[in-house]
Order: sequence, then C-alpha cells, then structure tokens
Amino acid sequence: MQDWQQQIKQLQQWWQTPAGENMLRIENAFLRSELNNVFGYQAVIVGGEEYSQLTNIVRTSHCMRIDPLSQDFSHLPDKIDVMVLPHMFSFIEDLTPWMQALLAKLETNGKVIITGYRYSSVLGLQRLLKCKAVADIPTAKHNVKALQQHFITNDFQLAEEMNFAAVWVRKRLSLFNHQLNNALLGNVFAFSMTKKLATVKTFKPEWQVNNIAQQSSVLNSVGEQNE
Repeated sequence: MQDWQQQIKQLQQWWQTPAGENMLRIENAFLRSELNNVFGYQAVIVGGEEYSQLTNIVRTSHCMRIDPLSQDFSHLPDKIDVMVLPHMFSFIEDLTPWMQALLAKLETNGKVIITGYRYSSVLGLQRLLKCKAVADIPTAKHNVKALQQHFITNDFQLAEEMNFAAVWVRKRLSLFNHQLNNALLGNVFAFSMTKKLATVKTFKPEWQVNNIAQQSSVLNSVGEQNE
C-alpha cells in the first residue's frame, strides 16, 4: 500500500469519530447537490464505501465507483463526463500519472470535482491548538491552490470553487452549518475543473518566408535573372 493510501485509510478511521462523521455527512450532502444536475454517459466516483450512495444520484447512463485503496488510474473507463475525487489528490505526491489518465479518459468539457480539508481554516486552527477532535486527520501534501495549478497546467480550466462547513465551538468540532459558500474559514474546500477543447496551432512554414524574401534573385527558365 502506498503512502497516500495509508493516509486515506487513516482519514477513513477518523470519519468514524463523531467529528469526522459530521464532516463526512456535510461533504456528502454537498456532493449530492452538485451531482444531482449532472447528465451524460459516464460518471466515476473515486472513493471508499463512504461515498457509495453518490452513485445513485448521478443521472448518467453509467456510473461506477473506484476504491482508491485497491484500484488505480488504470481502472478508469473511457468517455468520462464527470469524475469525483474526494480528498485523495491532497495526499498523492506525484499527480502526473493521474493527470495523464484524466486527459486520456475525460471527454472534452468533462468535469472533475475535487474536495479536501483546508488547514487555513477553523479546522487548521484546531489542529494547531492540538484539539483531540481533529488530531488524527492526516497532513495534506498539496493545498487547494497547488492542486488547482496542477490542473491548469494540464489544460483544465477552473469552473467553480467554494469553501464550506465553518463553525467552531470551544474544545470540540461542531458543524451546525451544512454549507457556508465561500466561507473565509471554511473547513472543506471544493472546486471543479473542466477539460479544455484541444486546439491545433498553425504556423507559417519557414521555407515560405525565405522563398518570398529571395524571389527577386531566382533565375528564370532562360537563365536570366528576375528583376
């Protein structure tokens, strides 16, 4: 098992605590609202059993869930219209193989939805104060801006971003607000990226430019130089 998979497993264990269960419930509610209006041919959820109910929400011809602890990008189907990647991209050091797989498998204008925990948030403040409720959340290798940049440099464009779930009660994590869009201290980040249409750049051949410049010195058919 790779290091990032160990961290996902650690996160799954935290989701079984009261604070983790609340956080996961809020995130799933957000993802259900996002996927409720998705249409197309193929949808993929890359997540554990905690996200299995999302497969019943998507209005596509086909929807499948890939368990990140036992399957990798080689299991992705073709012609994907929407993919949900909760948390795992925060922990993978080298995202290149996954980016290449997304570019190969995702349809043009296909959507990728990414979620993760923000440490510049109420959650991060509680971690800094060593609050027991959040002590077992693994540390991410990429923050939200770094993840977005990975996608942008691989021909994706940002479609939407928001932060939500931001309520702090002293000595414990309390998540009464199911969603606080663009909350400054939101514990959870979410953003979606769409795959750009591939464009072919055309350049004027260099030989054409040189030919025009030297046209006056070309000899004609009878050996006389053109003026």
